[in-house]
Amino acid sequence: MIPFEEKLKEINLMYLLKECPDPFLIIDKDVFIFCNEATLKIFNCSMDYILNKHPWEISPGFQEDSCSSKEKAQSILYSDFDDVKFEWFHLKENGEIFPVEVHLWKLNDLIFCFWRDISNRKNKEKEIQKQRALLKSTIDGMALPAFTINNDSVITNWNKACEILTGLKSSEMIGTCRQWEPFYEFPRPCLADLLVKKAAEEDFSMWYKNWKKSDVLSGAYEAEGFFKTLSKHLFFTASPLLDNEHNVIGAIETFQDISFLKEKILLLEESVKEKTEIAYLDVLTNLANNRKMRIFLNDLLKTNEKFCLAIFDADDFKKINDTYGHLIGDIALSYIGSEIKNHLRENDVGFRYGGEEFVVVVHSKAKNAVKVLERLKFEISSKPYHKDYDLFVNVSVGFTERKIHDTIDSIFNRADSALYYSKNNGKNMISFNDKDD
Repeated sequence: MIPFEEKLKEINLMYLLKECPDPFLIIDKDVFIFCNEATLKIFNCSMDYILNKHPWEISPGFQEDSCSSKEKAQSILYSDFDDVKFEWFHLKENGEIFPVEVHLWKLNDLIFCFWRDISNRKNKEKEIQKQRALLKSTIDGMALPAFTINNDSVITNWNKACEILTGLKSSEMIGTCRQWEPFYEFPRPCLADLLVKKAAEEDFSMWYKNWKKSDVLSGAYEAEGFFKTLSKHLFFTASPLLDNEHNVIGAIETFQDISFLKEKILLLEESVKEKTEIAYLDVLTNLANNRKMRIFLNDLLKTNEKFCLAIFDADDFKKINDTYGHLIGDIALSYIGSEIKNHLRENDVGFRYGGEEFVVVVHSKAKNAVKVLERLKFEISSKPYHKDYDLFVNVSVGFTERKIHDTIDSIFNRADSALYYSKNNGKNMISFNDKDD
């Protein structure tokens, strides 16, 4: 029995070491004096390749950090340690270099060396580094502003376009969790942060009004909004970053400046609104026209709201045209329209029906509506519509109260019948009709 085995036998370790399934070596000062079967299997060698050799003799000339294997091994073995861990590159008998993780600890002047092959882990790390380098290259080359974070919400990439958009350099941002800073006035999660945290939908809704799951990218989210800090309207997307096993390892958030588009849309909407208003406006009287009136009544009749509909007709309007001309006639109609508009209650509405006729919708029952109509009739007839000629105009009015079954035609028929009564019974009066023909 060799001396070190005598020592191990004394402390009951020899049997355990021989049966240990993990790779194991014993070093005396700086020479291997024992190796188990698991070690020989990984090295794919005989004992002669390892025993009585220095660690650097079965290692490449230099380690990963470019240090000499001999100098590095000696600096470790000759140091005052009880327990130490480090990574190392060994050399198989066939010349193949492979990485190991080493754990050394001292016992009875011997150094016990437990180690394991980490080739798979190193290969994965290299693959990850390669993927990160490719991702960085891709992101840096993107025209769209973008940043990436890991699962701890730490920034890993911040491209040139993002620097231009935010005014913050990648050197300031990478390695921090300050992705909120250029976009918001206080610390809060970005879209990418919510994604890596697997936030619930209510969390997305709490932080973003206009968000949705992407229709194009699986697992991605989209949102848009105006950012006061940048004075820009942005559309932004957060997408997951996956490893080779499809595990989420982070997220990328990209931005599109849509301020110009939003401005154009706003101008277009204003133009459409203006043209719509013009299309629904009677230019002579400045009241809404017949087309708008029918849309309004159609919507109003879908409700259960009580209202009265009145038709105003300028008395003896043909005589005005024949006596003073159509220009004066237009002035009379314009005057009636302005008086209706200026003296209606806030929730009542006036329309130019056509010719010399006007329609007023009063949101009251007949008992109160007649008071509103009397006041309007008085305001129209009590002042001259043409001060130079001291010309006055009167109106006849017919009105009815809405019934639950009413259509536009039925309610107009009743109001028109009431107007017909006023015109044929002295004019300049108000008549009410609640009977269907």
